[in-house]
Amino acid sequence: MLVTIFYRYLFGAGLGELWVGLRDESNHKAIATAFGLPDVGILCDLYAAQNQAYLNYYTEARQLLAQFR
Repeated sequence: MLVTIFYRYLFGAGLGELWVGLRDESNHKAIATAFGLPDVGILCDLYAAQNQAYLNYYTEARQLLAQFR
C-alpha cells in the first residue's frame, strides 16, 4: 500500500497533474492563487517535503518486505 501511495501521489497527483502547468511560468501566478499561496515556489517546497515523506514510507516498506523474502 505504501508503494502505491508513493507512486500515485508523487507521479500522479503531484508531478503528473501539476507538471504541465508548472512548466509554463505564465501559469505560476494562477496556480499559486488557486492554492491560496503568494508564490508557486512555496507549493513546490511543500510537494518536495511531502514527497520526501512518501519516499521515507516507501523505503521503510521495502525494508519490511525484505524481511519476508
